[in-house]
Amino acid sequence: MQLFRSRTGAVVAGAAVLVLAGGGTAAFADREDPPGHDKSPALKDSSAGVTGYEVTNAEERWDEDTSETVIMCADGKVAFGGGYEIDGTANGSATGTEITDDAPVYADGAAIGWRTAGVPDGDVNVKTWVICADAE
Repeated sequence: MQLFRSRTGAVVAGAAVLVLAGGGTAAFADREDPPGHDKSPALKDSSAGVTGYEVTNAEERWDEDTSETVIMCADGKVAFGGGYEIDGTANGSATGTEITDDAPVYADGAAIGWRTAGVPDGDVNVKTWVICADAE
């Protein structure tokens, strides 16, 4: 059985904030414009204001000795989202694993990575990811 949790809302909100901070207008692919509406240039390029977007992930097997995964953004990038996924194994349960921390890693007031920590129920595979973009 697979247990999936993420910070989707934080990712969407973070992306919108970065887009707006960069002078663009937030645009959503599933939004339909009214008939006759001419999209502005900012809406045609929904990535305005966000550069260097990348997703980095790592998968580790957690057991009684390992119960934390940390991923850092590349130099010059900041984290604006992240999350994790747990897969059970023959010797462990995804549903019995308790996640105690799923949050950004901070340095000098900036989010620069993502940390997932918890108490595994046997051996489980944990995949953690961080969504990063250029700091400026």
